Amino acid sequence: MQISPYLAGDTYTIADMAAFSWLRTWHELDLDLSAFPAVMAWLTVLSARPAVKEAINVNMIRDSVTFVAPAGNQ
Repeated sequence: MQISPYLAGDTYTIADMAAFSWLRTWHELDLDLSAFPAVMAWLTVLSARPAVKEAINVNMIRDSVTFVAPAGNQ
């Protein structure tokens, strides 16, 4: 990420989407990313993308809802 803005080059790809979903929780995973300022900058850039913000909000809403199976599907 010191050479290009995204994992696979100059374009936002599924690689960024997949890695971001794990790395955005770096603090919950007890990862120390202080030695990786480019990764922190990448996380900041991706976090600011409107579609990423929307996806995070949808997941937060989904995760806060208890799933109840329809009757007859237990």
